[in-house]
Amino acid sequence: MIWKEYTDLPVLVTGHTGFKGAWLTHILSNLGAKVSGYALPPDDPALFSTIQLEIPQCLHDIRDMAILDSFVQQQQPKIIFHLAAQALVSVGRKEPLKTFSTNIMGLANVLEAAVRHHVEAVVVVSTDKVYAPQDQPCTIDSALGGRDPYSASKTAAEFLIPAYQDRLNISICRSGNAIGGGDWGKNRLFPDIMRAFQSQETLRIRYPKATRPWLHISELIRGYLMLGLANSKGQHCRPFNFGANKSLSVQEVIDRLSKQGVCPSVVYNSDMPFETQKLSLQSMETTKLLGWKNRLSSWQALDWTLEEYLLLENPEKLRFCMWERMNFS
Repeated sequence: MIWKEYTDLPVLVTGHTGFKGAWLTHILSNLGAKVSGYALPPDDPALFSTIQLEIPQCLHDIRDMAILDSFVQQQQPKIIFHLAAQALVSVGRKEPLKTFSTNIMGLANVLEAAVRHHVEAVVVVSTDKVYAPQDQPCTIDSALGGRDPYSASKTAAEFLIPAYQDRLNISICRSGNAIGGGDWGKNRLFPDIMRAFQSQETLRIRYPKATRPWLHISELIRGYLMLGLANSKGQHCRPFNFGANKSLSVQEVIDRLSKQGVCPSVVYNSDMPFETQKLSLQSMETTKLLGWKNRLSSWQALDWTLEEYLLLENPEKLRFCMWERMNFS
């Protein structure tokens, strides 16, 4: 099995204290990789703290090149998974300059450190929000164009990559909305629903008809891992889409959870800033070239996510559940 290639492999995950980073770090650790992490301290609550990951780490800003460079030199990773970012649209509007500097210069620092210290591959985690709004599912060749600071910063960051592809094996992962147990990000639908339900507060919804390609985090982590190994061999150094089989509306997600007993009171806001209403990714090229494809329907992804949130008070069971759901057979 290809997954055995991660055994004893030095790997650095930037953004390892975030939701996606914690999942990836946990899975890499279980695969036997020598994992290290570079990120800001985890928020409270955070999945990273819940599952009690213990790895060599540097809790510092990705924009500090001197500290990052020193840590990369110390750890000598063969693969870097770059997840560190300011990843919230709402925060991007409030703090645009911080968002631009983190997402653009943060990636520049990672790529520069990777070149200096002979890293073999960098997997850059991007987003479907780099695509300009359109009515059809976005393909790899669809026009780029972010219309808010977060989306624009991720779009701009991708334009750095060609300047390093003569010296690094780099791929780009553009994905839909990843969901899974342990995400407590603000202004994200599933965490907002769970917070409102647990605290018995009102859930405020912006666009109930907005559709998103909800994708369970285990599907996405599998894609990251496949690209990491392929890139280290000089293969598949290009952008890839990772999308769900079907995009569901915000209201459909709320209704699904309500039927399972998670039903906070809901208020619909009409004065929120504009966001892209329809997002859908076409992943046919990813399946053809990489061999990756969805194993779960969007409905199953929702059900798994709810089950995982209910396990957050039992870290041991949650860790086991996260590993089992990767299904590496």
